[in-house]
Amino acid sequence: PRRYIKSDKHRMEAYRRISRAATLEALEVVAADLRAAYGEPPATARTLLELTELRIAATHLEIDSIKLDGPDLIFASRRSRHLDPLLKGAPGRASIIDDRTVYYRPPANYLNPTSTLLTVLRKLLVNPVRKGQVAAAAAG
Repeated sequence: PRRYIKSDKHRMEAYRRISRAATLEALEVVAADLRAAYGEPPATARTLLELTELRIAATHLEIDSIKLDGPDLIFASRRSRHLDPLLKGAPGRASIIDDRTVYYRPPANYLNPTSTLLTVLRKLLVNPVRKGQVAAAAAG
C-alpha cells in the first residue's frame, strides 16, 4: 500500500521483485529487504507475500490451479497423486477424482474468514516444500 511504500517507483519495484520470486528463499530475501527498507509490512503486504509463497509452493508441487467452489477446494495438478500424502493428515476430506483433479473439503470453519483458509493452505503446501518433504512424499 501507498502508506507502506510511498514512492510509486519503489512500490512497483517491490511488486516486480515479489512477482518474480521463483523460490521460497528468493521471496524471503525480498521480504527481508522490504522490512529493512520500510519496516514491518502491513497486513495487506503480508497477505501478498503469503499468496506468493502459496504460488511458489503450488508451482513446485505441479499444481496448476486452486479453486474454491462452495465448500470444496479443487486442485488441478499435473500429478494429482503428488497431493495425496500432503492432504492425507489434513482435517477434512480429500478425494482424488482423476489424474489431474483433487477435491479437498476442509472443515467449514476453515473457510471463514478467508485468512484462515490461506493459513491452512500454507500449512498444507508451503511448509512441506520449505522442509524438503515434497520429494519424499512424491516418491511414496
